[in-house]
Amino acid sequence: MGNRTRLSRRDFLKASSVTFAALSLAACAPVPPSQPTEEVPAETAQVPPEQEAVEVIFWHNTGEAPVQQRMDNLAAAFHEGHPNITVRCEYMGSSREFLEKVITSLAGGAPPHLSFGFPQWATKFYDEGATVALNAYISGDAGFDKDDHQDATWFPATWKGQIVAMPQTYHPYVLYYNTDAFGEMGAQVPTNWEELLEVAALLTRDADGDGKVDRWGIELATDDAWYWLNFHRNNGGEYVNEARTEFLWNTQEGVEAMGLLDTLFNDLHAVPLGSVAQGFEMGLVAMVICGPWRIERYMAAKAAFDVTLVPWKKKPLVEANVDMVLMYKTSEAEQEAAWEWLKVFVGRDYQKQVAMNGYYYPLLKSVAADPEYASWLDNVPVMKHLVELEGQWTTMETTKAGDEPVDILQREMDLALRREKGLQQALDDATAEANALLV
Repeated sequence: MGNRTRLSRRDFLKASSVTFAALSLAACAPVPPSQPTEEVPAETAQVPPEQEAVEVIFWHNTGEAPVQQRMDNLAAAFHEGHPNITVRCEYMGSSREFLEKVITSLAGGAPPHLSFGFPQWATKFYDEGATVALNAYISGDAGFDKDDHQDATWFPATWKGQIVAMPQTYHPYVLYYNTDAFGEMGAQVPTNWEELLEVAALLTRDADGDGKVDRWGIELATDDAWYWLNFHRNNGGEYVNEARTEFLWNTQEGVEAMGLLDTLFNDLHAVPLGSVAQGFEMGLVAMVICGPWRIERYMAAKAAFDVTLVPWKKKPLVEANVDMVLMYKTSEAEQEAAWEWLKVFVGRDYQKQVAMNGYYYPLLKSVAADPEYASWLDNVPVMKHLVELEGQWTTMETTKAGDEPVDILQREMDLALRREKGLQQALDDATAEANALLV
């Protein structure tokens, strides 16, 4: 998943089981919000005498200086309109480091008020009583328009009938292709599996004649389940059943998807073994499957590239990832203050900045329809092409097992693609072990 590191759920489950008893004692019952009041313009805002000062701590996982500056600017503007609320946005590191800090803070009884989180984290923390469902806040706040979010983003945020996290970013996995590399070899953009194999074979070659491959068709990884999931889904497969009680990986669709990856890796040798520095930017690697967070990097390198749907077998499909914000149980006043900040963080003005400065797919329908955003798209053709891609949008479903099933799948996928285990056997073993977690 590019630079999006996923934490092992074994580490998460071990750590969270240690803190569960502490959470059970420390966690209070969910606190329903009082009826929100209409926000007052910053210049006329007054703090009633009975309102005490509240500091909201928001932990995030994006370390780039421009992102931190945008958050700090938003927090300062928010404070002008809510003088009794101060927001502190703190970068907490990569996924592994981040989650360890959250678990430690919960064990110590001093969690942040809000934090970034994957959907699988949200379900686990909610089940353990550490976080707050947002249903009452959303339904009780006339100023928050739930329907403005892209419809698919609420699916991974919902667990047991409760909205256990707030969607904050939305990013589809698409195929990036280097137009110079394609043009040099006269390659056509692939739309289906057969064409993908043909193009990958054509673009994999020894360009300097030294007997070693130095141009590759596509960048993949043997142990990243998102690649397999994209092909499994567009082959008609499902990740889990509708009741979320059984993983559905070891089907014909799943084996065929694994077979496609196996051919790319082991028969065509179209995938570089290890990282190739600036490989896509320089045209050494012709295709990459990832989300829109790569666009800024590729544009900065002045790479010649465009995007299209991941080549499909049975149906055009976009597998999308949704990052979340979790609200932790604190005091009633702190939770209400956190909610006020959260509304602004996922509100139209800031999300338009995220879409235009961070090259994310618009989280909100109102941003997608915004004239300023439309004008910006006209000047960024590759992003316009991404937004206009047509296909069924899906997201990975959450289960009570958290992220551990993904780790199991990735381990068995790695064994299969290294040809240390058969494709069917690897998926059979992964499915059986993951399903045992749902019993």
